[in-house]
This record gives sequence, C-alpha cells and structure tokens, in this order.
Amino acid sequence: EELRRKTKTAGFSRVECKYLQGIWGVLAQELTILFWHDKFLNSLTTLLTFPIAFLFGYLDCVLNHASGNSILLVARKS
Repeated sequence: EELRRKTKTAGFSRVECKYLQGIWGVLAQELTILFWHDKFLNSLTTLLTFPIAFLFGYLDCVLNHASGNSILLVARKS
C-alpha cells in the first residue's frame, strides 16, 4: 500500500503492485541449488528434482502472494 500511495502521489496512475517469489518460488530455487558446490551431485539432484521444481515455479507464477522476496510495480504516467 505504501508503494502504491507514493506512486500515485508522484503523478502515476493505474498502479499495479504484486509480490513475486513467494514460498513456491523459494522452494523451487532451493531444489535447484542443492549441492551447488559439487558438480556431479548438483547435476544429479537437478535431474531428479526438476519436475517438482518446475511445478513449484509454475505455482509461484500463477498464484498471488501475501508476501514475497520481491515486488513488481507497474505504473503509467498520467
């Protein structure tokens, strides 16, 4: 709400704001970086966990989040 209010005060309209990378995105990222220090284990776990990580990433994209690691704000100048 604070970003939305400040953006409107600055003269922008049609302000849309949403959180990105909620819990599903964090889980997808964690699955893909397991054993990142060992190339063989990283490759093996990536192959084995890819379908689950892909599903988690998809869920992160299509669901709205109450909180997240980043914010996407889109506004148009009036």
